[in-house]
Amino acid sequence: MGILLTAIIVAGRSGSAFAAQIGTMQVNEEIDAMRTIGLDPMEVLVLPRTLALLVAMPPLAVYADLMGLAGGALMAIVSLDIIFTHSRND
Repeated sequence: MGILLTAIIVAGRSGSAFAAQIGTMQVNEEIDAMRTIGLDPMEVLVLPRTLALLVAMPPLAVYADLMGLAGGALMAIVSLDIIFTHSRND
């Protein structure tokens, strides 16, 4: 569940930010200027962002899973009176 929520949040936040920035660059004709000087906009604008997401998503997924486990444990302790330490009485 944590990975799914993290993916949705990252996709929404990153997708809207990327679209806004590239849209602004298109309006200001910066993308046409990049093509004029011989740069491929896909390599300069899209590829680094995609690689950054590939690097950032695994740690974010691990962090989201850990926070989900911690939140579930806290609610189990507070609401259900479940303790996670086990003492043996032999």
